[in-house]
Amino acid sequence: MAMGAHHQDKDEIPLPEDLLEGGDAANFDVFISKLVTRKGEEITPPRGGVTVIVGGNNAGKSTFLRDVWTKLSRPSNSVYRSRLIDKVDIAREGEQADFFCWCNEHSVWSGVKSRAGFVAGDTYARVTVNNIKQFCKQSKTVGNLAGIASLLVQRGDLNNRLQVVEPVDQRDELHEPPTHPLHRLQDDPELLKTVQSLSERVFRQKLTLERIGRKTQLRVGETIIAAPAVDAITPEYVKSLADLDPLDKQGDGMKSFLGLLLPLVTASCRIMLIDEPEAFLHPPQAKIAGTVIGELAADRGIQILIATHDRNFLVGLLEAQAPVAVVRLDRNEDGTTVHQLDHQLVRELWDEPVLRYSSVLDGLFHRAVVLAESDGDCRFYAASLDAASGLDFSPGDIQFTPVGGKDGFSRVLKALRSVSVPTVVVADLDLLNNEGKTKFFVEMLGGDWIHFADDYKKATQQFRVPKTSKTRSQVLELVKRVLEQDSEKRYDKDTEAIIQAAIRAERSPWQDLKDYGIRAFKGGVAVSASGRLLSGLEDLGAVLVREGELERLAPDVQSRKGPDWIVEALQRQSYLNSLAQQHIALVISAIKRQW
Repeated sequence: MAMGAHHQDKDEIPLPEDLLEGGDAANFDVFISKLVTRKGEEITPPRGGVTVIVGGNNAGKSTFLRDVWTKLSRPSNSVYRSRLIDKVDIAREGEQADFFCWCNEHSVWSGVKSRAGFVAGDTYARVTVNNIKQFCKQSKTVGNLAGIASLLVQRGDLNNRLQVVEPVDQRDELHEPPTHPLHRLQDDPELLKTVQSLSERVFRQKLTLERIGRKTQLRVGETIIAAPAVDAITPEYVKSLADLDPLDKQGDGMKSFLGLLLPLVTASCRIMLIDEPEAFLHPPQAKIAGTVIGELAADRGIQILIATHDRNFLVGLLEAQAPVAVVRLDRNEDGTTVHQLDHQLVRELWDEPVLRYSSVLDGLFHRAVVLAESDGDCRFYAASLDAASGLDFSPGDIQFTPVGGKDGFSRVLKALRSVSVPTVVVADLDLLNNEGKTKFFVEMLGGDWIHFADDYKKATQQFRVPKTSKTRSQVLELVKRVLEQDSEKRYDKDTEAIIQAAIRAERSPWQDLKDYGIRAFKGGVAVSASGRLLSGLEDLGAVLVREGELERLAPDVQSRKGPDWIVEALQRQSYLNSLAQQHIALVISAIKRQW
């Protein structure tokens, strides 16, 4: 028997069979093809996938979902004025008969004369035959689902989710259509098994559906006595059932998430809007919850729009292999701007192990991101920012993300800037060692190499010469430069190693950039050109270490490289010195240029 069919009383109107003739439910679908914001920005949610709306507090994530729902459900001439979404384009596949067949399979026909129609989800609303016919008369690209939205769209806000898990009255008659997800679990053992399996997966808790008594409810755990036949209920079974805690008495995390899954599993909507699905969940649970929702979206071909601020949930979604697009909201003095990271680019980003296991996704939830080559670099820069004075923002607003070397900057920068996350790159000065790579770097940042080429050539002319043997006067000058960097510092093995490296007979001229920083530029023309070059890069969002390399910002640290260096630098609080603070001030300025 199809879901839409049930016993008909003499006072009820049956579903006209001719409406189903020639139809095929598999041919019907409805999905959002495009969203247009009030500023004209366009968003294309993936079909049969998830669109994740992210942004800082008060950026407008809940408003975004509310606007989408209103645009979907209200007539086009509604007086409601949305704050973010100006237009929703909806695509329909299939003909009228296909839609009626879909309704007959995925919802319940209620033939009560006064309001005959299909029961819409867990509400008492009815979608009438005329509602469906009017919808199908429109073109296959429409602007709203007025009159039928309750059949095709589910809303999963927090209050609704908490209410769904509360006990519900039994139906007065066995043949009455289900009006609540718990009624559907009564009618379909496979749906009940699905919900029970998901509960064990996310919370490691079994569920039992209470079918006796005046109300239907879910209880946590299993009875120690097997459920008897409905006409042979025993006192022992009743006691065993009563010993199980009701679901609505559990923690808000379990109630909230199962309250989300119940309508998603038991009702066949085509579009679902969910606000903060990770609410009250611990990080591991939020991750599993994301995977579950991603799997349901992909398996059932449902289009889901989710507002979240939880990285763990987003990671879970990506692990489900469902198409996932990211929409970032950024609120400023000019209002809220909306930017989309296409699901294909999200997948490319996620498929790179170096990036997957980094904190790059955290950047979507921060006010700005600073990209550095390694984790140690990020730790030192973050400590420098924490120690900076006179900040008019919280250091916690800035995310520091390692990209695994200079070659990792490009993809992460492209991804973050495509959703308008202010992003600054910090690198050692030897990034200038190769003209081709420097040109690529400038263009990656959105600059035009024409405006940099002349200064680059003038600044680096002295280094673009073949290796040569040094004269004694050159050796003397090199030793003098090393010793003058910190003339009061004790002469030790590290100082000796630096001098030996500096006076090595065959040495690349470019090495001077790392060893001496901007002091390596000699002559008025080179000094002026290098200043313009570095300032131009900072305007684009790239701050090069003017001392040459990160380690030069902490000259008091004995260790020269690697994990030992960052440990000692943090222990000595080297991030407080003037060199480190001057450098982080340049980073802050580069960030603010993008705000």
